[in-house]
Amino acid sequence: MLKQDHLHRLLDRLHESGISERELQELIRLRDQTAQALEKVEFDQDDQQITDDLLTLVDAVLSLSNLGDTKKLALLAAGYAAFFLGADDHSYWEWMPSAERFVSLTSSGIFGSELEPNEQDHAKFASVQPILESAFRHEKVVQALRGDIDLSDELESILQDVGVTAIIALPLVVDNIPTGVVLISDFQKAHSFQEYQMFLAQLLISNAGVVISRAQMYQAAERRADELELLRQASLTLTASLDLQVVLDTILKYALHLIHRAQDAHIFLYDKDQLSFKSALWSNGRKGKVWANPRKYGLTYNVARQGELIKVDNMRGHELYADAPKEWMGSIVGLPLKIGDRVVGVMTVAHPDENAFSEDEIRILQLLGDQASIAIENARLHDEVNRHAYTDALTSLPNRRALNERMQSELHRSRRYGRKFSLVMLDLDGFKVVNDNYGHPHGDEVLRKIARHMSSAIREVDYLARYGGDEFALLLPETDVDTAYQMAMRLQKEVAAFKVEFEKNIGIDMGISFGCATFPDHGNQVEKLYCVADKKLYSDKDVRNNGDSKTA
Repeated sequence: MLKQDHLHRLLDRLHESGISERELQELIRLRDQTAQALEKVEFDQDDQQITDDLLTLVDAVLSLSNLGDTKKLALLAAGYAAFFLGADDHSYWEWMPSAERFVSLTSSGIFGSELEPNEQDHAKFASVQPILESAFRHEKVVQALRGDIDLSDELESILQDVGVTAIIALPLVVDNIPTGVVLISDFQKAHSFQEYQMFLAQLLISNAGVVISRAQMYQAAERRADELELLRQASLTLTASLDLQVVLDTILKYALHLIHRAQDAHIFLYDKDQLSFKSALWSNGRKGKVWANPRKYGLTYNVARQGELIKVDNMRGHELYADAPKEWMGSIVGLPLKIGDRVVGVMTVAHPDENAFSEDEIRILQLLGDQASIAIENARLHDEVNRHAYTDALTSLPNRRALNERMQSELHRSRRYGRKFSLVMLDLDGFKVVNDNYGHPHGDEVLRKIARHMSSAIREVDYLARYGGDEFALLLPETDVDTAYQMAMRLQKEVAAFKVEFEKNIGIDMGISFGCATFPDHGNQVEKLYCVADKKLYSDKDVRNNGDSKTA
């Protein structure tokens, strides 16, 4: 029988391995359990063989404890179990809940660490499935030995189909939940596995379940630490910019980092029951192109209107996608971006697989969404303040401040590329009479309508601004002096032909005077161009007031 000095030899060996005191106490507990179990067992082996096996068991436990990859850990445990049973072959069958099937993994050699899908095992699946399912669902060891008088016809048939003399299926249980099955096969002449061997194999697989649980807890802690670090980085990045587009692109970048193998992410802003596309990012780096516009009764609008997260595990089977194209598949999450109870936008994250989003991933997306909402609102407020600062409140045209900055920008660009640009100063003729005869409210209405009419009469690349009072300025990129003059004349005719109506039976015909200046013909500084254009404007106004058609 097992002698006490054998157990002490085990502890001495462990002391020499440098393990921690806590780990040593755990193994002492394991030793005591082993000793108690062995007292009830009769052995054919001598004590030295028992000691060797126990030393191997300790080595196995230490090896398992040093692995972080749970699949490799399970397969290594299967290899040690096969060693203790003296069997020829082993594999680990992992249960995949999303697919509701087993996936077989094998390795090169009993203690190999490289995982490979085993096609041969998969081919045997139809035969061994009853054994796997029995061990998995009942969480009990299933043993089938050819020639056993108690062996059922079904198990005897399985042994013949697979071509083995013995099969043992040991369930791997992690945190009281079965996660897979270790399958041990033997091709030698049929023999009964001894109770001692079975005990060591079961003890090892049981310990593997404990180690896997700890590994998963450690991996979860590491994952949470990584997620928190990503959130911290996202927070710093989001607060570093008030540019709305930069903020939106940053949010999507971190969303794809947080969700493993996510396919794409989109953000739509929400205002007055309308969604507008703002940003998109794909796993291959493509961005800016929307996958599909939101359907009125689809996921995105439902999230926006309800203000609640919606997770779709399978697009093909979900009512929100009943009218969606058939090629849409996988899973998707719609996340409301909220300030208080107000929804300011919706972020969607799509995955090519079904049931792809875990509760942890949903939780971390919601944390990102909280930060994103604040960043979006800050950027929008910043844009609104800027819009007020650079927009004329009466006409909604750019104001003088905006014009000055645009002029400086155009000056630098034209200098760099050797291009010309022109400035046209515009002044309404007879506007004072409108204010005097009809009052300032009607005068304001005239300014608004003239501004809209002139905006519709210019090119898309041109820049019309209200300079002040009844004066306007028109910036014409890449336009020489002759072209600028022709464009100003055409605009003058457009305004002259436009009747401003602001009350029934009351209409006013307006005219404009203008003056043109071109870079670099009339100056190479913004101030000089203003001065030249202004001087020509008043020259033109004097001529028009005198009824002459002399050019400006």
